[in-house]
Order: sequence, then C-alpha cells, then structure tokens
Amino acid sequence: MKAQLAAGRGQSTVWHILATLSSALGEAVRTHRLAVNVARPTVIPRHRAEERRIWTLAQAVTFLRYCRTWNRASPPSSS
Repeated sequence: MKAQLAAGRGQSTVWHILATLSSALGEAVRTHRLAVNVARPTVIPRHRAEERRIWTLAQAVTFLRYCRTWNRASPPSSS
C-alpha cells in the first residue's frame, strides 16, 4: 500500500483497489478456487476526506457570475 501511495496513487484509489482485490479473493474462497483469502487479515485503512467548506452566499454568487461570463466567451461546441 505504501508503494502505491509513493507511486502517486491517491488514498481513495488504493483503498478501492485493496477492497476489490479482497472481495475477489473472498469470492474465490467461497467457490473453492482458493483455500484461503490472503488479503483477509489485512486491515484496509479508510481514507478520511478533508472537512468540506461551505461557500458563503457571496462566494457562490461570484462563482456563478464567473461561470456565466466564461460560458458566453467560449465558442459553442460542435457536438
């Protein structure tokens, strides 16, 4: 896990990878394809998200005005 984090993968990504691997190995044990789930004893620490900051009304208005201005300035997409 430390190697994955050092390689630049995010904590949430590493947690999801480990959880998926453990689940797959657990299913292999249930279907008698493996004798033991080697990932089972691993404690997978859950990533704690940073506390979210709620925008003030003034910040929200500023953001929406910026979006409206930017949207008018950009050319229409050719989809």
